[in-house]
Amino acid sequence: QALFELGITNLILHHLSHARAAIAGAASEADKKEAVDIAESTRAYSKRYFLRAAGLFTVVVGLGGLVFFFCSTGAPGVHWQVPWALMIAGTALSLFNLTHYSHLEGFGRLGVSYRIRMTATIILIVAFMLAAFSLGGLMSYPLALIASNGYACLALHRACTEVNKEFGLGGDYQLRPIDIGREQ
Repeated sequence: QALFELGITNLILHHLSHARAAIAGAASEADKKEAVDIAESTRAYSKRYFLRAAGLFTVVVGLGGLVFFFCSTGAPGVHWQVPWALMIAGTALSLFNLTHYSHLEGFGRLGVSYRIRMTATIILIVAFMLAAFSLGGLMSYPLALIASNGYACLALHRACTEVNKEFGLGGDYQLRPIDIGREQ
């Protein structure tokens, strides 16, 4: 996952925090509109980037794992296909969630972001223990990962909606060229 992130969240966070400051300090509606356009354009860039990263991760790591497991002699009777697919899905969801974490943190909601991260980690640990004790086997961690990142996705969406309302985001905007990738 870190290979697909490579610090781009810091650059996205930088752009969003500057947009937040520009929205808060706008002297006119035109200044505010320009800052909102930059914030929305940065969020659109972030969403595209992490959707692509999640898709690429799914294809590269998913297919790589399939090839590895197909070529290895593995233990007889071990069925890894479903746990592997769930592990890939849970990790891809984690990548996608990074766009929402950046949005919250860029708009000054670090407490909310870290509360969601902490709760998701607790869910991961508890879900893993419950799955390990009740199901056992290869499904325990992938199910816990899906539960944890699924919770985070829903909680992040709700929190980002609140930020959007407060800062006037989520409406019409003019897409501005944002080239964070070149800065990276």
